[in-house]
Amino acid sequence: MNITKKVIELTRENPNDMKLGSSVRELVESLNIKDKNPTYVYESPDGGNTIYRRESGSDERELVKKGEDVWPFKV
Repeated sequence: MNITKKVIELTRENPNDMKLGSSVRELVESLNIKDKNPTYVYESPDGGNTIYRRESGSDERELVKKGEDVWPFKV
């Protein structure tokens, strides 16, 4: 699939910007492209002693650091 041609086609089919945006989002989601620079959410269940991160939109988290000196300031 030539993505450039598909986007041009979508632009012609959807003169309304809102509908075009929806169509382009659907196209991108259908391509199932993994973001090279994911956005992470950082969480700490114990006030900063343990820090986890997960990709935005995901429920899977990974341990980043554990210990008393992981947070640069007290919460």
